[in-house]
Amino acid sequence: MPRHLKLALALMLLALAGSVGAQELALTPESAKQLTLEAATTYRAGDPARALTMLDRALAFFHASGDHNAEEEALYARGIVLRAQGQHTQALQAMQAAHALNRATQNEGEALLLHEIGLSQLDLGHYADAEKAFSDERTLQTAAGDVKAEAEALHNAAFALAARAKTGNSPEQIAQALQRFEEAVALRRKAADVDGLARTLEFVAQMHLVLGKAALAVDPAQQAAAAFKSLGDAQGLERATTLLAQAQAGVARGDHAAPPTERQRERSSAANDRHNDCVARLQANDAAGARKLCDAARQMFADSGDRAGEAMALVTLGFVDVMRSDYDRARESLGRGLQLARETGSRSQTDAINLMGVVDMATGRLPQALSRFELALAAYEKRDDLDNQNRVRNNIAGLLVALGRLDEAAAAYQPLLRGPGVNRAQTLTNLAAVQAMRKAFPEAKALLQEAVALQRRTQDPLLRTGLANLGSVQAESGDAAAALPVLQEALALDRQAGDRASESGTLLALAEVQARLGHPSEALAQFAQAAELARTTGVGAALAMALGGSARVLEAQGRLDKAAEAYLQAIAIDEDVRSAGGIEEFKTALADRAVDRQQRAARLLLKLQRPAEAFEMAERSRARSLLDQLGGVHIETGNDDGAALEQRIRLEMAALNRLIGQQRVKPASQRDEAALPELQRKLAQKRQEHERALLGLKAANAEHASLVTVAPPTLAELQALLDADTTLLSYLVTPDAVLAFVLSKKELHAVELPVSEAALRTLVEDLRAALGAPGDPPLAVLQRLSALLVDPLRAHLQTARLGIVPHGVLHLLPFAALRGGASGPWLGEQFELFQLPSASVLSFLAAKRKPARGPLLALAQAQAPGLPPLRQAEAEARAVAAVLGGTVLSGAAASEAALRQRVGTAGVLHIAAHGQLNAAAPLFSRLVLAGDDDLDTARDGMLEVREVFGLDLHQASLVVLSACQTELGALSRGDDMVGLSRAFLYAGAPAVVASLWKVDDAATAALMSSFYAQLDHGLGPAAALRAAQADARGRDPDPFKWAAFVLTGDPGASK
Repeated sequence: MPRHLKLALALMLLALAGSVGAQELALTPESAKQLTLEAATTYRAGDPARALTMLDRALAFFHASGDHNAEEEALYARGIVLRAQGQHTQALQAMQAAHALNRATQNEGEALLLHEIGLSQLDLGHYADAEKAFSDERTLQTAAGDVKAEAEALHNAAFALAARAKTGNSPEQIAQALQRFEEAVALRRKAADVDGLARTLEFVAQMHLVLGKAALAVDPAQQAAAAFKSLGDAQGLERATTLLAQAQAGVARGDHAAPPTERQRERSSAANDRHNDCVARLQANDAAGARKLCDAARQMFADSGDRAGEAMALVTLGFVDVMRSDYDRARESLGRGLQLARETGSRSQTDAINLMGVVDMATGRLPQALSRFELALAAYEKRDDLDNQNRVRNNIAGLLVALGRLDEAAAAYQPLLRGPGVNRAQTLTNLAAVQAMRKAFPEAKALLQEAVALQRRTQDPLLRTGLANLGSVQAESGDAAAALPVLQEALALDRQAGDRASESGTLLALAEVQARLGHPSEALAQFAQAAELARTTGVGAALAMALGGSARVLEAQGRLDKAAEAYLQAIAIDEDVRSAGGIEEFKTALADRAVDRQQRAARLLLKLQRPAEAFEMAERSRARSLLDQLGGVHIETGNDDGAALEQRIRLEMAALNRLIGQQRVKPASQRDEAALPELQRKLAQKRQEHERALLGLKAANAEHASLVTVAPPTLAELQALLDADTTLLSYLVTPDAVLAFVLSKKELHAVELPVSEAALRTLVEDLRAALGAPGDPPLAVLQRLSALLVDPLRAHLQTARLGIVPHGVLHLLPFAALRGGASGPWLGEQFELFQLPSASVLSFLAAKRKPARGPLLALAQAQAPGLPPLRQAEAEARAVAAVLGGTVLSGAAASEAALRQRVGTAGVLHIAAHGQLNAAAPLFSRLVLAGDDDLDTARDGMLEVREVFGLDLHQASLVVLSACQTELGALSRGDDMVGLSRAFLYAGAPAVVASLWKVDDAATAALMSSFYAQLDHGLGPAAALRAAQADARGRDPDPFKWAAFVLTGDPGASK
């Protein structure tokens, strides 16, 4: 193989090499080369220090044996690793040593070494040395006749000269750099290198602007923009367009920039030094000191008129503030830095966009974060910035998980598995976590087996975590026997490492496996050990899991009072614990979540003849489920300052919890021992702030407080809200049975219905598949569901109005179509029905009622990507307007922006549009309206649940969602309808009507016309819907045609 190709492949060895295991033996020529390959695997596994040790050992052998070719290649590989890790001085030394060997042996490949030396000199700010290296490279490329490579070398030499000129503020050197860039343009054209041409033209325009020659900058900026557009490079096009706008503005002003003064040059140079000191302080983990230095550098850059330097300092300030979890300050610095970077064409703009994504992610603005990361990734790919590409890809994959887009998340991890410079074992583990979430356990197990094998080969200190994860997935997939020895090995390694927090988590997984294997004594003992360790280490979540696990074993043994006591202790701890989320580790996935413990406790309390406590526990489980789903997601809160303050502190707590979790799963050698106590101190402080915010919020906005606390009203408080004509029927679906609570003004009846969650799901899915299918209506299934869910309770259903609180799969069930017997009445005939997302919502409905109905705002958006058009949407909206009067917006006019602008005055809001559901992340379920700005979530056309919370609906008496699948909700196991209905209620509407399935357009239009006519005659929403459904049954008794719509919220006046 030619020498230069061997050198070019050295980095590929780092990415692709396999492992051998003979590194501790005396080296031979072959084993030394094998050791180099094993160093590659170690580097890819995320242990660069050990990889460098291996390379040093191989280098010593090659040097002693006189194998200069192998020594040169190993030095080159060492330089690549060091540069990727940011050790630029050492990287430069390695490359210079390789270059010296190359010159001594007169091998090929000198140009490649000079290129790497030039890059390292740039990294270090040694611009004169970088310029010389690139100029020497150009000479060699010219001799070789490689025009494209010659142009790149000349471009880099010009860049180094320009950077040097910038440091010294030398207009003469700027002019020289411009001349070289223009020479590079000619070479780029000769080589037909469009990408390189676009980049060089961009710098030509920049140099003209720096020299104050705006008119001369216009043409190269236009050419660069055209080239970037032809390449499909959106980031490049944006930069060139910005340059063009600056040039044209300069021409319009007649600008002729004066050269910087001597004082400005000195000030800019000093600012660079101060900025370098800031970066050094950051590397020493002195964030406070770094911030002072960086702010001083920013001011010095500003004083010298160096706007690009000021942009760089602002972006670094933003980074410092991110490290300090000061996200408001970070957002301000990064916003200013991004604006300046765009104005000056600085590369800092990509770093600013990336860091703004980090801030958005930390503050729960997940869609915005994803958009920013995608922009940053495209720019880093153009730069060939592999380290930042890998970081951003990891962030994107994690965000996709949080957004519930698990298939996309799995795909996002694939490039990380293929690329160099990645901790492969951790990436395999992350991907396995996604597969486990998708219930793809064989795939998850295979990935973890590969990760564990890699961790063993490289002696990775995180092997114990990998083993614990593997054992958990083995148990979850039904192979508890295989999981036991794997978890026992993980436990031994935890104890050997002295990591008591990790030991507690592994003991939890082991105890769960022992329980599944039918070993209750061993399970209880290990749960007790895990609980003691959790108390010692202060990990509340682990303590709650241990107590909850013990409760399940005690319950299975028939020790019910002891089990109830353990459940209640666990739940009390849960109240103070916020899940950090994430996919860093999932060995505790076998343990119940907080909501599972509450549901098990509710069932046990009912067995113990404590029905009131069981009902209140069921309500707590709904509240906890909602709180978990809110988690680290930013929801819009309108103009409520108290709610905004509570949310900001809660999101800061979530971010701190994530950082604490990330520190805890690191091996001791990589853990920042000073950082963990500081993070815990900050978290304790934020908890105190949150408690104070909640106290104020409960007085000022009790409804928002109910969203973010687990403190629902008591049974007596709810009964006081019911009138004599209303009964509530509340369900709680547990794995083995359904709990039903019948609540009236003066009584509570609680019954355990003997139907499992799986059997119930099968029946509901069979019903939905049969509805609308050819043939007779599925009356038998409807009767069976009535027999299971309603008939055992009919003796207690004695009022005219029935409010249903569904749970789980019951949110998919059309209760109005349930029928007791072949000829009995439909439930919707027998009762005036309405639904609630939880009984607790009753507390807030009365205050939402409006004395009079205001004007109609109807939006009809028939189109949605990948879905069939709603052909009658506009006709339906206009028919509604014909009854009520009001405004109809259709097509492009039915936009999210228009809705936000007009909704504050709407009395009735009618939306005929597609709905898209996200069961994994229900706050990102959405209605599809028209959009006009994909990067602005307030205008992108996707009205998400988290955004609905912030709409101003305080004039609205009714919201109608006449859309496809809008009420299918998230099939969680707690307060399920965090979906659109709950959000619209919170935003101010007392009642929401939505469809359970897509009904044909003609039937929907007829039912809606009848419904609005009944409203216009003075009926309340529940009575109007009941009457409209009766009219529809008269036309066609098939429940598919009339039972799809349900009312959630205030039923209004009775007939």
